[in-house]
Amino acid sequence: MSQPLMIESAHWQIGVLPETGASIAFGKIKYGGEWRDFFRPTAEADYTKVSNCSSFVLVPYSNRIRERRFTFRGQSYELRPSKPDGTVMHGVGRDLPWHVKQSDASQVVATFQSTDYENINFPWRFSARVTYQVEDEQFTIQTSIKNEDGSAMPAGFGHHPYFQRTFASERDTVSVQIPCDQYFPLEDSLPTGAPQPIPLRLDYRQLKALGDESINDCLTGREADQPIRMAYTESGQTVTFSADPIFTCFIFFTPPGKPFFAIEPVTNANDGFNLYAQGVPNSGVFELEPGEERSGLIKFAV
Repeated sequence: MSQPLMIESAHWQIGVLPETGASIAFGKIKYGGEWRDFFRPTAEADYTKVSNCSSFVLVPYSNRIRERRFTFRGQSYELRPSKPDGTVMHGVGRDLPWHVKQSDASQVVATFQSTDYENINFPWRFSARVTYQVEDEQFTIQTSIKNEDGSAMPAGFGHHPYFQRTFASERDTVSVQIPCDQYFPLEDSLPTGAPQPIPLRLDYRQLKALGDESINDCLTGREADQPIRMAYTESGQTVTFSADPIFTCFIFFTPPGKPFFAIEPVTNANDGFNLYAQGVPNSGVFELEPGEERSGLIKFAV
């Protein structure tokens, strides 16, 4: 079993698992002279199980594709299902090893080439790169995707981080602020139409305690210059979470009865390829011509 590559600053300690989709094994913040989990920690026995990791990379699209089919530039494509409901989910990069291009005390750079693997579940050849870096109070994630094929392709990417509901103690609960004023109505996690004004149950535009309600929604319409905030009530520890404008959506997920939650920065909405083909606004899908590359930066700061 491979051990994580660790990067560390005065404030952050991050473990990266290149062979498990370049996923994050743990993300800790120094508090009171001790390292405490901010990201949901991964049990060492689960270092090869991407869905149990602290965070994982979503590429060349995020979330689901309805009935694993989509149309692009008038041509239909069908993928192999990856979920029991017949959908395909979260791209292909998380399920395969990435190559370490650089690793030192403050940075890990990992790359992915779809041509390194046979029968990959995506119609176009592509490459991707992720850079994890810590410096002082900041932890940043730079992600890029490049079309390595001979024809244009639709694309997207994102990350799926899980955060702890408590930090310094069991009483140290979290409040969240998410600057989004729209959402995609979903049925079975798939959009039923265009974005709508955000309902009260999802309105976290002001700092609000994270309750016990179950949430699994796709938020959009964000104020690009406003970060997400996560504030722990007892310790006073606050983390701001910002993302480049290319990340048009955040998936907000609070599984009931679990000690963690997710706010996923993603470029495309659930079923984004089909929304894009239908001309639905804010799908977040972009086209890449042969040789074209797009990237986005995510930044956490304590």
